[in-house]
Amino acid sequence: MIKPKKFHIKVFSILFYRSKGSILNRFNSLLSPLEYEKMTAVKNEIKINKVIKYISPDKYMGKLIRVGGTGDGSYVVPFEILNKNTYLISGGIENNNKFEIYAASRGISGIQIDNSINEPPQVHTNLKFLNATLGKKDSRGNISLETLVKNSPKRKNLFIKIDIEGSEIEALKSLSVRNLKKIDCLVMELHNLGSITENNDEIYNLLSRLHDANLRSVYIQANNACLTYLLAGVLVPDNLEITYVKKSKTTKPDINYIRRIKKLATRNKFDKSLINIDHILFDKLTTT
Repeated sequence: MIKPKKFHIKVFSILFYRSKGSILNRFNSLLSPLEYEKMTAVKNEIKINKVIKYISPDKYMGKLIRVGGTGDGSYVVPFEILNKNTYLISGGIENNNKFEIYAASRGISGIQIDNSINEPPQVHTNLKFLNATLGKKDSRGNISLETLVKNSPKRKNLFIKIDIEGSEIEALKSLSVRNLKKIDCLVMELHNLGSITENNDEIYNLLSRLHDANLRSVYIQANNACLTYLLAGVLVPDNLEITYVKKSKTTKPDINYIRRIKKLATRNKFDKSLINIDHILFDKLTTT
């Protein structure tokens, strides 16, 4: 999230970055030399374009709906998965589990996991709650996604929702390729996308693993409460909501599909404009 800086930090930043050859833009904001290099470096184009290929949506051969209201804490999911034949593993709810309660009201059973609260805001008999950190390994106060998937009902569709403030990579790392392939729907809040040009391939490797497990993006939206970055001339939102389904449920996108899913976008902050990510949404239409 965007946080205001204290006055003394602003003064220090101005003095420090000016000494390093920073650039002052038309809004009187200082761009560090490193930021300017990331914005303009040609060498980053290849990695960014590969990431866009992974997250650009395919067409879901069914109906998508937004569940959990119209703001932060709501997610776009396949309508067909909202029934008693589905098991939900939901990581991260804080003070809002409208999404989980609606899913339970449709017959879905499952478990909610959050380390920041002792009990869920709303209770439903279909949903258990675990006060723990969703992560890569099992230990005191921690539980892995691998363990949760192994303990899920074998004959139900597996639905995973993860919104755990940047820990989604570690949580998904715990899943073997075999268990990744068991997922019927994955809804994920992907954080820190602006770091993809750094010497850190974790996000790229995660997206590659999901692709290899035959999971395909069918909906994306930028979180308008977070920053965006211009990297190698490409606008990159720092935080994306992504919905994945099995490859067998998808086909090539068309312009009408992209227009349709754009209408499902909502503001995480209602007083901020939506972030235009048409260059990502329409990528497969312009390159295939």
